[in-house]
Amino acid sequence: MWYAAVKQLDDICSIKISRYIGISSHTFYILHVFCDASERAYGSVIYIVTYKSNVHIFCSRNRLAPIKKVTLSRLELLVDLMGTQLLKYFCEEIDLQPSAETLRTDSKSH
Repeated sequence: MWYAAVKQLDDICSIKISRYIGISSHTFYILHVFCDASERAYGSVIYIVTYKSNVHIFCSRNRLAPIKKVTLSRLELLVDLMGTQLLKYFCEEIDLQPSAETLRTDSKSH
């Protein structure tokens, strides 16, 4: 019985469950991607804002800063790249086109 149960677990990988994100093809929505970095970590998050001012977090990513010392400017570039990749992922995986997209970061040129 145990081997039969374990063998059925292999089929679990083929199961796909669609994720409900609260928008449809007729929904007006805007994507906001926020990116921030510190000396210890950096991360990005996508918020979906609908015309009814509903705000949903779609997904986020974060990373620890490298052990090797890296400048804060370099970390800001890395987090901006991460935010761009997150936005690209959203646009490729979801068949709905947003009304607008905004990528926000607090980095400052020195």
